[in-house]
Amino acid sequence: MSLPADGHLIIVGAGLAGYHAAYGVRRHGHRGRITIFGEEIRPAYDRPALSKAYLTGAVAEEDLLLDDPQDPLEVDWVSGLGVVGLAGSRNGTEPLGVRTADGALHPADAVIITTGASACTLPAASPAAGPQEWSAAIRPYVLRNMDDALALRDTSLAGASVAVLGAGSSPWRPLRPAARRGAASVTVVAGEENPGAARLGSPVGQSIRTAHEARGVRFAPPTRARAVRSTSGAMRCCSPTTHRSRRRSSSARSAHGRAPSGCWAPG
Repeated sequence: MSLPADGHLIIVGAGLAGYHAAYGVRRHGHRGRITIFGEEIRPAYDRPALSKAYLTGAVAEEDLLLDDPQDPLEVDWVSGLGVVGLAGSRNGTEPLGVRTADGALHPADAVIITTGASACTLPAASPAAGPQEWSAAIRPYVLRNMDDALALRDTSLAGASVAVLGAGSSPWRPLRPAARRGAASVTVVAGEENPGAARLGSPVGQSIRTAHEARGVRFAPPTRARAVRSTSGAMRCCSPTTHRSRRRSSSARSAHGRAPSGCWAPG
C-alpha cells in the first residue's frame, strides 16, 4: 500500500481488524487523516467475545470496546453509514475513494477493506421472514453483532431445548454459555459427524466432539438443515429430502457458513 505520510486513509469496517489496521498505521508514524466507516451505530468492539463472556453476563458492553477512552485512537469514526462501492479509475479521471449508501463520494489516498463476513441463514431464519412467524419464547437467532447478542442474552434459556445449526468455529462458542444459562439440552445439527473434521482433520474433529459431549452437548446424525419452521409451539429444523428429519427445539442459533460482507469489493 502506497500512502503519503500526510495522506488520507479510509478503512471500511469498524471491527477488530479495522481498528488494529488504524492502530498499526498510527504506530508506524502516519500523520495524515484516518477515517473508519462502520455500519453499526457503535464504537469498535470485540466481536468474538459476544458469543462467550458477553452471553453469560461476565462482561458488559463497555468492556468490549476496543478504543481506550483515556487514550483514544486519532481517527474519524463514521458510524451507521455503510459503504456500497469503491471509486477511482485507472486513468485518473475519478479519484480513489469509497461511495456510501447516501450516495456521497469520499476521496482518499488509500483504502483498506476490513468488512469481515456475514452469517448465512436458513430461509425462515432470515429477518426478511418477518417477526410474525415467531413468538418471543420460540424463535431462531443469528449471532453476529451486538444487537444479535443482546437479543439472545435477554432471552431466558431456562429449560429450553437449544439447537445450534452449523459446526464451524463460530457455532461452537455459544454451546457452553447456553448450558450455563440453564438450557435443558443443546444439540448441534451439522453436515458432518465430527465438527470441523473437513477443515481440521478427523482426529481434531473427534476431540472437539468428545470435549463437548463431556459437557452434555448432543450431536444429531449428520445432516444439513434446509429451513427452520414454527409448528405447534415449537421450532423444527427441516433437512433436505435425501436426509429428511425434523428436530424439535424451542430456540435455534443459525449460522451455517459465512459470506463476505464487502461483496462490492473487487477480487
